[in-house]
Amino acid sequence: MVWNTGFVGAGFLLGENWPLVERYGGFFQYAVLAAGTVAIGLFVIRRVKARKAV
Repeated sequence: MVWNTGFVGAGFLLGENWPLVERYGGFFQYAVLAAGTVAIGLFVIRRVKARKAV
């Protein structure tokens, strides 16, 4: 939902320059997916280390 809201807001602000959003949208999508993957990986690593410490 936040992702769609960002695109709608960008489209409203850019108006006729909407192709800029389409061009860079794919890059930002991959950046968000990479950040989420790293965050999940760090969470899992910390949980495993915490269980081994107990």
